[in-house]
Amino acid sequence: MKYQTPGGLYPTCIALHEAGAYIIAHPIGDGPIDADRTLLFAVQNDVATLIRDFGIEITGIAWLDGSLFAVDGYSGLYRLRDGDWRDLPDVGDPVPRINALRVVGGQLHGLTSEGVICLWQDPAWIEITPNDDDTYLFDLALEGTGKMMATGDNGFLAYVVNGGFQQIDVPTNASLTSVFALSRDTILVTGWNATALMGSADQLTQLDVEGRTETLMNTVRWENRILIAANEEILELKGTTLSVFGTTPAIRLTCDGNQLWKQYGRGVDRYENGRWVNVPLVANI
Repeated sequence: MKYQTPGGLYPTCIALHEAGAYIIAHPIGDGPIDADRTLLFAVQNDVATLIRDFGIEITGIAWLDGSLFAVDGYSGLYRLRDGDWRDLPDVGDPVPRINALRVVGGQLHGLTSEGVICLWQDPAWIEITPNDDDTYLFDLALEGTGKMMATGDNGFLAYVVNGGFQQIDVPTNASLTSVFALSRDTILVTGWNATALMGSADQLTQLDVEGRTETLMNTVRWENRILIAANEEILELKGTTLSVFGTTPAIRLTCDGNQLWKQYGRGVDRYENGRWVNVPLVANI
């Protein structure tokens, strides 16, 4: 059967590296998305090649030190380096389900729905925060002074300190999907219900979103611009004002400082010379 974007594949994550990108996507048949099967594509010069058909759900990918890492729905880990795979499907036991991977401070971290941040220390995951059973973690990043911060559901924002969380009061109960360092002393936190909080950690204020209600999923820095994925548009932060960078679907942005990509439902695009270039994903499986 032939699967392709748009229509037959649902991209879920993009990992960039010097020579291109990796993208994972789930097939879509006549019914819902097949989350139990994940296809991995390697992209070079806007040509996507299927390099692995996982017979399992892959929940996240990340590029670190010349290797692509993928994590499955049971927190098993897979590493691709120089064309060779190293599969470690058993390292997920007894780690909670890892829903996303983040490279922070040059190390690979896994985020769970149980308040647990996992650190990969080959050959095992190490839990660096305690299990609290009710905090779904969305993001992990360094703020301007190098301290690690995490975001989660129900207005969760916290420093990661000494194996635990030092929670920060925020003026919202919306789920917070990303935290981004704008400068040494200023962060931008985004989330559901058009949440955009800016300031120091102890004094965050909501930016004017001009009546928007969509999720502001994440923030990237590209060519000294601060861009925010806002579902049906991309916003740009200028000072404390949000303006429209582009009226185009963008569920999530991915940027390495040079390349700028977006994913939107059933497609992925790369930004070049002022326009979005679609990168089709096609698989005969």
